[in-house]
Amino acid sequence: ALILGGAIGNLIDKMFYGVLFDYAPLFYGKVVDFIDLRLFSIFVLNKSYGVYIFNFADLAITAGVICFIIFLNKQTRESQRVLIPVTDELNSEQKKY
Repeated sequence: ALILGGAIGNLIDKMFYGVLFDYAPLFYGKVVDFIDLRLFSIFVLNKSYGVYIFNFADLAITAGVICFIIFLNKQTRESQRVLIPVTDELNSEQKKY
């Protein structure tokens, strides 16, 4: 749901916002809802790196992919677990030894 919602959000930004706000023709819009995080900066040759700017739709897509990978990995580990049925034959054989 997060991946689909983020993709639809990006599609709406690209398709309609240019026309609605009269700055671009149809399908040439730009992202308008963005988040600007300035957690830390690294200066290299008098240029600052480390300013994170992304939109909410990209955040939703990234969170959806991360959740998908986590749950897929968890499901794979659970399906690889082998369950050994305990029967009376196994119990009687173990008692012999």
